[in-house]
Amino acid sequence: MNQNPIIEYNVTSPPETVDQWLGNVTAWLNNAGFTKYKQNLKHEDYAYWKTVWDNYHEKKLYSIGLLFYDWRKYPTAGDRIGIMYECMMLGQNRIDLAVSDDIMLKDFEQMCEDFYNSMKKYVK
Repeated sequence: MNQNPIIEYNVTSPPETVDQWLGNVTAWLNNAGFTKYKQNLKHEDYAYWKTVWDNYHEKKLYSIGLLFYDWRKYPTAGDRIGIMYECMMLGQNRIDLAVSDDIMLKDFEQMCEDFYNSMKKYVK
């Protein structure tokens, strides 16, 4: 899991603390249409999700998720936050893409679109 998640938010200088970074990321995700959820899909502390729609057919296509792992709760783990990127196809069956890498969110969003286009024939 990535230890220094890279999300393209508009900050002019790097934050001094993890709390400042987290505050900036939270504000950016909220403005980008993501909603925070307290969940435990993959043992994360919380997640932000956004649904991608086909507006023409008024149909949900897939959801993009960022699963946050706050390692600060463990005394020996250091002062860091980890993020796992998730793409979940929306249908009766479940087809997911999970990425744990230091990538830009915009690159992951493109990856999700490509994943959806290649896998949509399998979604019921």
